[in-house]
Amino acid sequence: MKHRHRSAPNVGFAGDMEKGVPDLHRRHGPPILCRGVEVADNFSAKIVGHLVRRGHDVLYIEDLAGQRPFHRQRFHWSRDQSSDHDAGRRAPVAAQVHHDGPAHHRVAAGRARPSGVLGARVRAHAPPFAPGLCRPLSEGGSGFTHRLAMGIPDYWIKILKERRDEEWDLDELWGVLTNRRYGEPNIAYAESHDQALVGDKTIAFRLMDKEMYWHMKRGDNSPVIERGVALHKMIRLVTLVLGGEGWLNFMGNEFGHPEWVDFPRVGNNWSHQHCRRQWPLVDDQDLRYSELATFDRDMIALARANNLLATPKAQRLYVHNDAKVLIVERGNLIFAFNFSHLHSYSDCRFEVPKGGCYRVVLDSDANVFGGHGRVDPGITHHTLCKNPKLRLYLPSRTALVLIREETPSREQKRSLQRKGPPPSGAPSGSVRR
Repeated sequence: MKHRHRSAPNVGFAGDMEKGVPDLHRRHGPPILCRGVEVADNFSAKIVGHLVRRGHDVLYIEDLAGQRPFHRQRFHWSRDQSSDHDAGRRAPVAAQVHHDGPAHHRVAAGRARPSGVLGARVRAHAPPFAPGLCRPLSEGGSGFTHRLAMGIPDYWIKILKERRDEEWDLDELWGVLTNRRYGEPNIAYAESHDQALVGDKTIAFRLMDKEMYWHMKRGDNSPVIERGVALHKMIRLVTLVLGGEGWLNFMGNEFGHPEWVDFPRVGNNWSHQHCRRQWPLVDDQDLRYSELATFDRDMIALARANNLLATPKAQRLYVHNDAKVLIVERGNLIFAFNFSHLHSYSDCRFEVPKGGCYRVVLDSDANVFGGHGRVDPGITHHTLCKNPKLRLYLPSRTALVLIREETPSREQKRSLQRKGPPPSGAPSGSVRR
């Protein structure tokens, strides 16, 4: 690491030849210049000092000093060509565009996906001054394929810190999560990696705080934990559904990791105590972390099975701000959210685009996910009236996902009737319904 850092000008070329060798394509230079490779030797101190003299923000230094634009581009884009690229972080993009001019960076982004390599993607944090960041080069854009939806985690922090549950505005929530430019795919995430670092709090820790140390055992009926577990699942699901065309998670946040990450530094006396993720927590079936992990696994599996993130943006079917109910459609799925902490609705009615039979395929309140099991998974919901409407039992702090089952047409039914009953000894799965 130290050697590769010292030979930064050559790293870009080494990355082309040495497949599998990670490149240090970013450098963070915080005010405490005592982290990792920053104090490997005097080289780092000189680099940081040079960048500060050039006017860079010392809170977030991510540039290569003294290198020509071509070398900087090779350094940023020197990863394995068959992989995705996340070299468009806001700080290096801003620094490179500022010092090299936007044309250099557009060319670098456009060349990040070489011809003949299908499926390669380049992602960019969203600088507010670059509205064309994710437009193709032919349109005068920068050529990135995805933009990180950086406003979403900031919004969740804001409402969790400043508002009580009954003060959540679902119209505002809908607007924030779906606010993106047409044709520019976004990567949605409920919380950033910065929230997992020392000095900040993850969503799970913000919801449950110190109670996580004492009441995460299954069967421990702590109201703080009950609320935190329920909202943790709902926040992640609604962000996945509404937030974009991709999904990002910082390792451990999917099961509500209780502590922060703190790398060895002077301030903690070079301690490694918090420089890790506690994976045994999620493996312990007596703790509720495993329930959150199970929900996350099934949520991602459902999204993949239905190719959810490749479908157009979600459409709002029903919203009631006082009742705290939000119902949306995306792809072939219906998502019903009840954020109310007081009310369960036994007769929640709303219009759906297509009539037919609907069944629940994901229930955040299921027992296996740490819920109360208030919804019967075996019930099939039939639409009512000419304008198709669904009726649901929607418990408090619960999210339901429903899928429409294809029903046979009249011609298909008649065809089945003409064929007659199945022969004796036929397997039970072929019984005519």
